[in-house]
Amino acid sequence: DSSRDHPSNPGHWRGTGCGDSSWKDGPDPIHSLPPAPPAFIPNPSSPGRFQGFEFHTFADGSSLKSLSGTLWIFPDIPISRPFPAGGGWTVIQRRQDGSVDFNRTWNEYKEGFGDLNGEFWLGNDNIHRMTSQGDYSLRIDLEDWNNKHKHAFYQVFSIEDEENFYRLHVDGFSGTVEDSFAWYHDKRSFSTPDSGNICAEISHGGWWYHQCFFSNLNGVYYKMLGPDGIVWYSWKDTDYYSLRKVVMMIRPRTFRPHLSP
Repeated sequence: DSSRDHPSNPGHWRGTGCGDSSWKDGPDPIHSLPPAPPAFIPNPSSPGRFQGFEFHTFADGSSLKSLSGTLWIFPDIPISRPFPAGGGWTVIQRRQDGSVDFNRTWNEYKEGFGDLNGEFWLGNDNIHRMTSQGDYSLRIDLEDWNNKHKHAFYQVFSIEDEENFYRLHVDGFSGTVEDSFAWYHDKRSFSTPDSGNICAEISHGGWWYHQCFFSNLNGVYYKMLGPDGIVWYSWKDTDYYSLRKVVMMIRPRTFRPHLSP
């Protein structure tokens, strides 16, 4: 609904500094965060620090490069580096310990929030910008409370811009777990608890809800059971089992792993 009210509260990041900025770590991973993701680095060829990781930006911002722990796609988007399936992945979401509250506003999901060393959402604007520059794939790694690991892979992944409510496009499933994402959530608009969608309100998270969900990876962090938890329905054929860990990551479909000599 185009009349949806989008609150003006910004999203939040926690960081140790970016370029010449004066960000400082705070004692609380949620409430002591800077007001927005980092701005463009003044000198796009200069190295710097963010969240304790080294990074380096590139003049065109288009090359996928990595140093010791961080990838840069655009000069203003730092993302911690994961390692599965040939590398080249950019983490857009991580859940692992419940340290960050994902019951957030539209604007917070738009801008991004959390701690890049721990739990975070990269931000819908950032995810749109990345997936609109070319063809991207999505991988979702899942872990339950018995340390069982599975993954879902989608050959096609992108989201539209805010004007189109970050509508989801996801297809081409394969993996070690049954699909609980594309078949039900594809082509759905993103919604948050403050956006007027009853599913988002009762699920206490931001997601591509549709009467209401078969996956809810930004739900409430529970130990095993919860009606609005981190759900992947096919894991136990229930919407009441909440997973322990989730990582969502994207990679250009044209990416080819670098092989060392």
